[in-house]
Amino acid sequence: MEAKTMAVAALPVAGSQFCDFQAVDLTLSSSGVFSCGKYTVRDAEQNQVFAVDGKFGCGRQRRVMDSSGKLLLVLQKEKTVRQACSLQNKWKVYLDEDKLLFTTKRPFFFRLELCVDVYLGESTTPDFKLTGSVFTGKYCLHRTDTGELIAKARSKRNLACGASYSIEIEPGVDSLFVVPMILTIVGRQFSGFIP
Repeated sequence: MEAKTMAVAALPVAGSQFCDFQAVDLTLSSSGVFSCGKYTVRDAEQNQVFAVDGKFGCGRQRRVMDSSGKLLLVLQKEKTVRQACSLQNKWKVYLDEDKLLFTTKRPFFFRLELCVDVYLGESTTPDFKLTGSVFTGKYCLHRTDTGELIAKARSKRNLACGASYSIEIEPGVDSLFVVPMILTIVGRQFSGFIP
């Protein structure tokens, strides 16, 4: 982990045990071109931090586990008639399978500029915003109340595993919140539609 001198107040979303008071650099990689939703998250020393297991049709559900295999989060992609009519792509993320942690919403159709609204718990106004560019493969996660940057991700192509993401998380920010945020956008990127 690379230390930065900027002090940031803790921002625990999933839990304070996932907040590091130094900047955290992680790499999210698919387990292969045909991995069907399986990803590994490693730190700068190449230690496995999280594992992701895709379930139900290569992407409708993803489970985030710690390095020992303990279930931490469940990401569930919603498919409803109402969602189809609104052309939105919506994910719900649950802590321990039953407590709603956050919801993401973004337009379902192809766009060059990505903009995802993030709602904590049952909030009706966005608490965070994930923005990025299809062309550059660079994404930023900001708080909506202050505009403060809390994480950045950059897509990297790799012929062996399809693609990977380098993720830079600001000091004090919950890594178990940031990683699933990136997972909600990688379905199309890893399958080759978006860099």
